[in-house]
Amino acid sequence: MKYLESGLLRKQYSINHGIFEWIELPSFYEMSYTIKLNKKLMSTNSELHIQNAERIKKYLGDSTRFHQLNDKFLNYKFGPSQLHKLLTTPRAGLKISKTAMTYLKEVFVKETYGLKMIHKIKSKYLEHGILAEEESIRLISRFFMVGLEKNEKIYENEYFRSIPDIVDNNYVVEVKSSFSPLTFPIFEHKAKPEHLIQINTYLGILGKEKGYVAYVLTSPDESIIAGEIRKASYGITDEATLKDIEEKIRHDYDYSFLDEAERITIFEVDYDKEHYEKAVNAVIDARNYLLVLLSNRIQQISDGI
Repeated sequence: MKYLESGLLRKQYSINHGIFEWIELPSFYEMSYTIKLNKKLMSTNSELHIQNAERIKKYLGDSTRFHQLNDKFLNYKFGPSQLHKLLTTPRAGLKISKTAMTYLKEVFVKETYGLKMIHKIKSKYLEHGILAEEESIRLISRFFMVGLEKNEKIYENEYFRSIPDIVDNNYVVEVKSSFSPLTFPIFEHKAKPEHLIQINTYLGILGKEKGYVAYVLTSPDESIIAGEIRKASYGITDEATLKDIEEKIRHDYDYSFLDEAERITIFEVDYDKEHYEKAVNAVIDARNYLLVLLSNRIQQISDGI
């Protein structure tokens, strides 16, 4: 029986009559994390930070890069758009959920290797949200009957770093550009949970009491429509069929015939201090997890694994 370390996941394998048998085992961190929590022996973030600094000096030749990572994880600031991943309910005995652990491992890898772009998931929905933002804000401005502009300023505090879409003297607006009528809320009575968390965090950062989540149905950019046509036309050579496909796709993504009121759904959100404090506590726990991941990584390197 042998053991391998693959990233931060420990795998066990055996050779039985020439057949490899793989068994997923909990990582060292997850096992020790549960034990420490059950015994209430979990180190504070500052204690872990000091321990890591000592181990970096001892095992990694006082590596400047690892000291910088140690300092960064101690005070890591999260974007409100990802907070819902940290606030998912953990199973008994754990302080953070598996969803949060998975997300934080991605954060750890991104920061450890200094990734800028390749970790970002590109999809037509995200691309549409970026390209349609200006049109969405224009429609929202008409709804509020005021001239609203895209905010470019970074707002941050001890726990969060963010760029809200629209910041007014009295309120904050988070803009969500819906890709199609199928993703546009017409039956819902409140914003999606992850968007409520996001806007409430903005309100906490800016010290405001009122916010809005605005869903706007906007036609996709021509580049996205062309991509949808290419995908639907793949392998088809008949000219009449190709023309029919293009006409139907362009028809489905053209919302110009709708009144503007039909293309906007806005939910008002009042600041909830208790939920904001839960988000703060989730960040503190997340920092703890990042520091322990760094501790494990230091050990892994020093052991030559």
